[in-house]
Amino acid sequence: KDWARRSLYTGPPFGQLDEDLQMLLERFLEERGINTQMALFIPEYIDLKEQKEYIGWLNNMKSFVS
Repeated sequence: KDWARRSLYTGPPFGQLDEDLQMLLERFLEERGINTQMALFIPEYIDLKEQKEYIGWLNNMKSFVS
């Protein structure tokens, strides 16, 4: 699978795009609430969600073993 992922064309780096296109893409994302605040929130939410899932799994294992 790694070879398949590496063979995909990812396009040019964002910084190499035309400045007008960069500005339009940033505006497009901002209008949809995708901003720095969201980028900071997502990893925190993922950690919380993973912890809750792990606690649930541990409780299921406890019930199964008991």
